[in-house]
Order: sequence, then structure tokens, then C-alpha cells
Amino acid sequence: MGRKSVVKSYNLIDSGDLSTTFTSNVTNTLNLDKASIHISWTGTSPVGVITVEVRNGENDSYYELQFATTIDITGDSGEHQIILNEMPFTDLRLQYVATSGTGTIDAVYTAKTQGA
Repeated sequence: MGRKSVVKSYNLIDSGDLSTTFTSNVTNTLNLDKASIHISWTGTSPVGVITVEVRNGENDSYYELQFATTIDITGDSGEHQIILNEMPFTDLRLQYVATSGTGTIDAVYTAKTQGA
């Protein structure tokens, strides 16, 4: 019988301050196959960029995952979903680089193994 492990959803970012640049806590992705990150924000004209940074083990430095477009945080409220269909790295974190405005941001992460 196959088995599928699921990582219960949790906040990578919990009420992050959109007026400052910050980095989320690190999430270990070892032995996970797929993940979803749901980002939502509210505020007064926040402008900034979210990047997904990963590394291959603790001896590697973090590098930015490249997507077709940047993940811009703009407007008084909004949301964005990131789907990771493969995770060939060991650690993941989000970085927010603020440009202007104020508000808060949340990012909820969930992941699973494919199973056999």
C-alpha cells in the first residue's frame, strides 16, 4: 500500500511588516516532492518584491529561484500563489524587499511527498 506524507500548513511569514525588508525562517524540504505557498497582504500602498531562496545543504549558500516574472507586492491588498512541482533542494525561505508603503503580509506553506 502506498503512503503519502503531508506537511501540515503553517505560516512561513506571520504578519510580516511590509515597511521593512526581512527574511522568513528556514523550512527544510528534504524528502518532499511538491509544495504550495499562499501569500496574502493588506496595507496602504505597499510596494516590494518577494523572492524564494533555496540552498542545497547547510554548506551551500542561498540562491534565488527564478520564475517567469517577479513576485511583486503592490496595491492595498492582494494575494499570490507559488506552486513548486519539484523541490530538488534541502532548504527554502522567503525574502521580502520593501520599496515603499506599509502593511502586513502572510505566507502559508504546505507540502507533501508523492508516495509510491
